Amino acid sequence: MQDLLYRLIRAAMFRPILNKLGFAELQLVVSGGGQVYLRNEVGGLVSQGDLRDGMVYWSNGKRSWLAREGPGVLVGDVDTGKHFYFRRNG
Repeated sequence: MQDLLYRLIRAAMFRPILNKLGFAELQLVVSGGGQVYLRNEVGGLVSQGDLRDGMVYWSNGKRSWLAREGPGVLVGDVDTGKHFYFRRNG
């Protein structure tokens, strides 16, 4: 029930803002060499970093943790405590 409520609130409040910024949907790409990329829905590079020991060290100096969560990946920001879920696509 909480998940449904969260999705409704996110869709109503944040979706229009994210659409205007071009961040409605992001793709997390992890390459075999430990490179991590965030791409927007048109394929543009939003951010990139290096994956080491379960941590992503982004090019802007920020750090995130990375964990497997069900069929996807959970990424959390070390500084703010926010986390984001990425579903796995075939």
